[in-house]
Amino acid sequence: MNYQIIGGDGKEYGPISEEGVTNWLQEGRANGDTRIKEVGAEEWQCVRDLPGFASAFSTAISAPPAGPVTPSSAAGQFPQLPAARQFPQQKPGKLQAMAVMTLVGGILATLVGLGWMVYCLLLGIFTLGISCIGLPFAIYELIAGILCIIQGSKLLGNNPDPYYAKTKTTAIMQIVCIICCDGLNLTLGIVN
Repeated sequence: MNYQIIGGDGKEYGPISEEGVTNWLQEGRANGDTRIKEVGAEEWQCVRDLPGFASAFSTAISAPPAGPVTPSSAAGQFPQLPAARQFPQQKPGKLQAMAVMTLVGGILATLVGLGWMVYCLLLGIFTLGISCIGLPFAIYELIAGILCIIQGSKLLGNNPDPYYAKTKTTAIMQIVCIICCDGLNLTLGIVN
């Protein structure tokens, strides 16, 4: 028996055999809500309402609803995957740029902070500890760098949305890194 089926894009596809419909159910191209009818029939039904496909639901992958109830005038041979499954989801360019700038700024701030700490400690030996007065600034730079690395890594992760709000805080931390003569982080913080 052959069927007509409404794809996720709202277009009518077919004719397709019962085995073909079962394959689409297993591949996630169709689900129980997908509209289907026998070739030549007038009434559209949900796939789950047809007894011939009951066994397919035990192994079918759940997919988004397959579209409207009424068929479109266009007919083709194979249904298309829903748009969300055709291409991997990409981060917006602005968010990607902010993530990279935060990560690079964090790495640089960490290196500058460590450099200033070593400088203050070595110079402190020769000045009897007087130059260690700059040590708190180096510690700030180091902490800001570590926090920026963590924030940049989270923004580059799979789900950056919860961390986007904290980007303003890390940008301010980058700007304040100017106290250690870190002009690059100042620039990155302003751009962020």
